[in-house]
Amino acid sequence: MSAYHTQDELLDRLATYDVPTVTMGPTAWPDVFGSVMVDNVEGGRIAARHLLEIGCTRPGLVGGPQDTQSGAERTQGFREVLAEAGVALPDGRVRHGDFTEASGEALVAELDDVDGLFVASDAMAVGAVRGLRARGLRVPQDVAVVGYDDLPLAAEHDPPLTTVRQPIEGIAVAALDMLVDLIEDPTHVSTSTLPVELVRRASTAR
Repeated sequence: MSAYHTQDELLDRLATYDVPTVTMGPTAWPDVFGSVMVDNVEGGRIAARHLLEIGCTRPGLVGGPQDTQSGAERTQGFREVLAEAGVALPDGRVRHGDFTEASGEALVAELDDVDGLFVASDAMAVGAVRGLRARGLRVPQDVAVVGYDDLPLAAEHDPPLTTVRQPIEGIAVAALDMLVDLIEDPTHVSTSTLPVELVRRASTAR
């Protein structure tokens, strides 16, 4: 299972049953569930480093839900790199959405002036670009945008989205392999973390 919140009743119930379970994401029950995750903290760091490298001085963030570990970790990594670089990230340049296009579009209307934006999912990034255009801003000329996931819509978007790619198929394959191992040996509970990488496209090309 995947895309769960840190307080999730389904996971609480599963933890009480003797059922082999693998989560695709971090788990609060590492001794009970196997887990396959990606390095979301590094993903946020990658996005921040890229915006700084292309010259952004007023970066902003549309993060994911902070009661999900993936959302919180992407935000953490982004903030860490900016802090290390001495670049401010005031509250007026930060909002948190729910990984949907609608939230991305609505939240950029609330942001203070930004010249670079990390949006913690490609779906939200598509909405964010639409919201920026509604404000009369061009992407990437006025605001560079970095998404997260590398879904097919990222490459198909206008402009194509620079994004942090997580290996979605690799996660699924690794989770299935882990589940088979867990079925064969219920004591073999393990955790695996897969790397992420930046995919550069036109939404940050200056």
